[in-house]
Amino acid sequence: MTKKTGERKMARRRAGTRNRAWIGWIVVVAVLITGTTSALQVSRMHDTTPREVTYIVVPHPDDEFQAWSLIEDTPDQYKVFLVLTNGEQTQYCEPGGYAASYQPGLEAAADPIPDGRNGEKCGEARAHSLIDYISGMAKTDPTIPGDFAAPAVAGPFPAEAGTVCRKDGPDCTVEDHDAQVWVDRQGRGAVVMLDLGDGDLTADEVRWGVSTVVANRESLGLEHTLPNGGIFGSFANSRYDCFSYPHPDHVAVHDALWSTNFNAGPQLAATCADDPAGVIHRKVSDDVVEAAFAVDANGVRQGAHTYNYGWLDATYYPVDRRGQTELFTQNQYFWTRFAP
Repeated sequence: MTKKTGERKMARRRAGTRNRAWIGWIVVVAVLITGTTSALQVSRMHDTTPREVTYIVVPHPDDEFQAWSLIEDTPDQYKVFLVLTNGEQTQYCEPGGYAASYQPGLEAAADPIPDGRNGEKCGEARAHSLIDYISGMAKTDPTIPGDFAAPAVAGPFPAEAGTVCRKDGPDCTVEDHDAQVWVDRQGRGAVVMLDLGDGDLTADEVRWGVSTVVANRESLGLEHTLPNGGIFGSFANSRYDCFSYPHPDHVAVHDALWSTNFNAGPQLAATCADDPAGVIHRKVSDDVVEAAFAVDANGVRQGAHTYNYGWLDATYYPVDRRGQTELFTQNQYFWTRFAP
């Protein structure tokens, strides 16, 4: 299935306007931060030495901002960006798709230039954009990992036969039990990328990926002495009154985080304001939204997201600063599972 094909042509309905902020503050105090210190208080603290490990779980390279409000509010966490696929099914890796989407002089070119879906160059280009995006965000937020060492390969990790299978067609193409890992040299976190199949990610594969990373931090080269502090998942929606996004890979992340306790702290995933399970409302700060999505008067993509991921959209991915009419939003809502 093509990643985000024609998303902006999908129905754009206004997000619900219910004010849940008061619930969000209560739950964030109790869930996201251990002890008696609230997330607001922590965000104002000068000491951001990592105290716990949190995992940001997304299906594709470019989904990370969907949980960025939680990332911003937990500066004292060692952040592990767990990307479950290479994003190799995007139409923008096709020569014609790339030629139509890339805007020379306005945004970063794909590196390397992809030569088709499912190819190594497509996955490499998406990984390059991912690392450059997170590194770009680290320039304005010193708690974000961004000073990455050269990538290393870890594994293979054990899996039951048939659990892990990337399908580039009707049949299993690759059973990859390895992980590609970029570790921040300043000890702020890491990026772990798996190759579980863009467009055919399953909840079982998500379970394997998350549990493998949580259980093998030392083997992966990650910080392994700190306690776990939680798991933040990307956005999905097929039922509620906001941006419609029933992408099966995103649904698989929701299904796994909702149904399986990974014993790594509270598990949260981005949802709509009117989701009855959604209890936390967080807002990305104006400065951070600008750092990610700024575009100047000449159309030059100055934000880390618009600049590095621009080639994956006909123009660039927009951000909704008020409601939830786009895939990326400033106001973010999350359901919570397995809170202590």
